[in-house]
Amino acid sequence: MKRLLFVLLTIPMILQGQIIGSWKMNGSSSDGSGNGYNGTDYYITYSQGISGQCALFNGTTSGIVFSITNSFPINASARTINLWCNSLTPTTNNAVLFIYGSSASTGRRFNLNIDTVNSRINIGFGTAQEYSSAFTYKNKWNMITAVVPVGADSTNDVLIYINGVLSATTFASSRMMNTIQDLRYPSIGTATATNTPSGTYFKGYIDDVQIWNTAWSAAYIKNNYSFYKGFFQ
Repeated sequence: MKRLLFVLLTIPMILQGQIIGSWKMNGSSSDGSGNGYNGTDYYITYSQGISGQCALFNGTTSGIVFSITNSFPINASARTINLWCNSLTPTTNNAVLFIYGSSASTGRRFNLNIDTVNSRINIGFGTAQEYSSAFTYKNKWNMITAVVPVGADSTNDVLIYINGVLSATTFASSRMMNTIQDLRYPSIGTATATNTPSGTYFKGYIDDVQIWNTAWSAAYIKNNYSFYKGFFQ
């Protein structure tokens, strides 16, 4: 029955766009999308997650790193990054949840972080930054969704949802949206210098990471959260 409900919920997105990567974290960081973007685990253990297992990051050496790819959404193209996280006591500020794009150049990076000092989500685009409103990020499962809408051209157009609800946002600066992929390896739970974890480590649990080449609707995000929260509440 749960599988049927999941299929019914995901049919609209399958019709409207394509899933690029899906990492369920059920004992490994293998890609369930069928596109072959399997991760390499560094000091990852697996624990009980929101549904099945999840990845546990130790906050000092852990990370999941992927091969460089040009298949993740680039430039200002529509995209959705959705994941679940449960942060423990942080070891660093701006801990990475998911990152890809250029290692330099304003507007050409796309990284999803937790600003642990101000208890908010930070989306970084190089030197441009966008922040969510504050929320309880620690010792609690949260669904984080970042959406680049169709027709976006500025970093200010990016939407942040927390637990299915659109968050108010503030901006440190605004830049042209122009994500590119160069020599920075995409990763979860850490930044990368080459093909290994290099810092801004996340400490806690991450589960069910997805990246799509379409902009999820507010209604779909709300329904997705409502469905999954039944597993742990």
